[in-house]
Amino acid sequence: MQAQASRNNISSNWQKRRTTMEAIENIQERIGETRSGKVSTLAADLEAERTRLAQTSEAMKDQNARLQAEMQKKQDELISEANAREAALKKALDEERAKAEARQNEAKNRLNELQSKLIQVSQDARGIILSMSDILFDVDKASLKGDLKTSLAKVAGILSVYQELNVSVEGHTDNTGSADHNMKLSEQRAQNVLDFLVEQGIESGRLSAKGLGMNVPIADNATKEGRQKNRRVDLVIQDKALQ
Repeated sequence: MQAQASRNNISSNWQKRRTTMEAIENIQERIGETRSGKVSTLAADLEAERTRLAQTSEAMKDQNARLQAEMQKKQDELISEANAREAALKKALDEERAKAEARQNEAKNRLNELQSKLIQVSQDARGIILSMSDILFDVDKASLKGDLKTSLAKVAGILSVYQELNVSVEGHTDNTGSADHNMKLSEQRAQNVLDFLVEQGIESGRLSAKGLGMNVPIADNATKEGRQKNRRVDLVIQDKALQ
């Protein structure tokens, strides 16, 4: 009986041990599966991250390429605009230079016209002298006659072109009357001419007026014709631009 009980006990223990071993093996198998699954998951995650990084890198390359293309396009546009502005400026300067030359030629033509018709043009150490001796003042008068105004208007047209010119207006008389009277009369003649030029748009700062009385005759005061020539105004142009 004891032997049978002992065998039964051994068999029971062996069965329990076997069950325990199977349980342990099952647990180990599950652990292995779990580890394998985690490794697989980690590997998959790693591969996914690599793929994402590769895609990000490629996207950044594409973005950089687009930015470079945009920058190059903008640079090309700026260069093109600068070249266009430079060309337009050069064209404008050339046109302005041509206009200035045309104005100067026109002024010279006007000067030649004045010289041939109404005004005597000469030159001395003072500069160019426009002498209006043939457009006479009346005796003892300083008022401007119509012909004189016409000539002065043409002179004003020349002065408006040659902005660099400064003009001294000199008034003269014949020897009729006293020296003091003639000095005042010559000053008034010069001032009236200056005022008329200002009315024609010439800046007053470019003009000056003075009277010389009967001290600088250009003809003989002993004759009527000579006295007529001496009743005059001279415009003295200091600049030599018209030579």
